Formats: sequence, structure tokens, C-alpha cells
Amino acid sequence: KLKYGDSVFCVFDRDFTAREELSKTMSQAAKAGIGIVFSKPCFEIVFLAHFTSDLQRFKTPEDVLGELEKYIPGYSKTGDYWDLLSPRRDEARRNLAGFSFGPDSDFDGLPNGSNVFELFDRVAGYRRR
Repeated sequence: KLKYGDSVFCVFDRDFTAREELSKTMSQAAKAGIGIVFSKPCFEIVFLAHFTSDLQRFKTPEDVLGELEKYIPGYSKTGDYWDLLSPRRDEARRNLAGFSFGPDSDFDGLPNGSNVFELFDRVAGYRRR
């Protein structure tokens, strides 16, 4: 049960989530007060944004992972990259700024990016209270 000040977020990637499922889930989440973090084409675009602003040239998750390997050799989805990425957080925030969407968005037509910093900002704001 949620208490005052609690937040809930669902995290989605475009690579494995059908458009209809995304729209339905986002509508339900909005009605329930649940935040949505969405990344296109995959969550690793967030990691890549720490190193480059040229995010639109990647068409598939495989493209993103191939480029990410240049910056994080041996990248693993379960790896811990906090210490590597933290000093570059402001660059990633700039490179992802302006990414937005809604339940009626054309998810395939959206630019690459993520709104993950909405979640980070909420957590940081909660810690300051």
C-alpha cells in the first residue's frame, strides 16, 4: 500500500513492448498515478547518452549496444556502471532533454531517448526532504 510521498514507476523499452500494450498500460498508469519511464529504442540509450549526443542514428537495440561497446567494453545488462557513468550524468541529462511522450504517441515515430531523469529527479527530491 502506498503511503504519502511514495512514488511508483513502470520502466518500458520500445524494443520489446507492443505499441497497443504501451498505450493501454500508460493510460492505466496515468489513471492510477503511476509514473512511466520510457526508452527508445532500448534502455541502453540512457547509458550511451553519457558519451554522445548523436542518438538519432541508431535504428535498433543492436545498433545501440554495438556503439555502447566502444565506451563500455564488455558491457553487460547486469553490470554495475554507476562509478563510470555518474561523473557524466549532466551530459546525459542534456543529451536526453526534451524527450516526451504520451499514451497516444506514435511510439515508432518518437525520436530516440528516454525520460529516465524524471525518475532520478523524483528520487533525488525525496531524499532532500
